[in-house]
Amino acid sequence: MADIDDLVARRLCQAGDVVLDVGAYQGETVQRYLDSGARMVHAFEPHPDSFALIVKRFAREPAVFPHNLALGDVDGPVEFAGPVGKVEKSSIDTAFGRRAADAMAIGIQNRTVPCARLDSLALGPTDFWKLDAEGAENQIIAGAERTLQDTPPRILQAEIFSMPYNEKGYQPRTIANIRRYFAHCCLAGITETGELGLYRLEPRSRDEGETAIKASRRGGPPTFVFSHEPLV
Repeated sequence: MADIDDLVARRLCQAGDVVLDVGAYQGETVQRYLDSGARMVHAFEPHPDSFALIVKRFAREPAVFPHNLALGDVDGPVEFAGPVGKVEKSSIDTAFGRRAADAMAIGIQNRTVPCARLDSLALGPTDFWKLDAEGAENQIIAGAERTLQDTPPRILQAEIFSMPYNEKGYQPRTIANIRRYFAHCCLAGITETGELGLYRLEPRSRDEGETAIKASRRGGPPTFVFSHEPLV
């Protein structure tokens, strides 16, 4: 069955899009955006081993621009922490990395990685962002404030965890922070028939929120989609 990233890419990434894949890991989502017709994909991956796999995988693909960087709110080296052997649960939010290690009952591994603010990179207009940054979402947004004000993407997809990886209240605070730049927010889930379900989240709509939370339990990680135009 397709996963949530695949379903979101198929439905919301359009032909000709310029994509920011933040937390590209080993390039699986990069390929999905290419398959959806993206004309350019900026793939950000701070871990050197995962980055090397992306470079190798897309060496002959001129539409892919790999960046061996974390995105955050500083320009320069930062600490990158997570459970030993679990790159996908490592983060420049070191508290997230420690909580992930504790939740998995394994040791923690620390390294230093390069980091940049998106505002410093001057990549030009973009259409679709995917943030899979393991608790560093607010740091990324802080470092992209000018970009979000001047040339916001059409779609921003973000995986935003709550407890145990983030502290209590992190998820609603982060959703509210990103919503400052977008008119609409949906929780994405996978329906019982394996299709993408988008459930509108409005501050005044308690019933929809409860429905969305139930749906998300079928759909894997808590994935939110922010947009300027209504999606449902």
